Amino acid sequence: MVRFEKALAKLKQGAEHARDELSNDGVVLRFEFLCELLWETLGLLQENRGITVETPKEIIAEAVRLGWISDQQAFVNMLADRTNMFHMDSEQSVKSVLEHIKYDYIGKMDELFEVLKTQAIS
Repeated sequence: MVRFEKALAKLKQGAEHARDELSNDGVVLRFEFLCELLWETLGLLQENRGITVETPKEIIAEAVRLGWISDQQAFVNMLADRTNMFHMDSEQSVKSVLEHIKYDYIGKMDELFEVLKTQAIS
């Protein structure tokens, strides 16, 4: 949870201060790293409850079932954007993902982190 919290804080900081192509690339890399931590963290919390899931889509679906995620589509979109980053070839596509990161994904991850803090304690 500590790594997830730190990565989320760094993503927020990067998104707030990104002003050029290089800093935008940094935000995208932080987003990719945070997504990996997200799946890892959710998977471990689920595993601690005796739930076995293998793919990020299964992890998201189970987190919805457990009440940890309220907007499943946002996390599915996050996963799709994370996956598609490797195939994006236009600056416009990257800008679109940056907009999602800044105005949707960070907020959703914040909400999830608040829920997960209570789950990690219980």
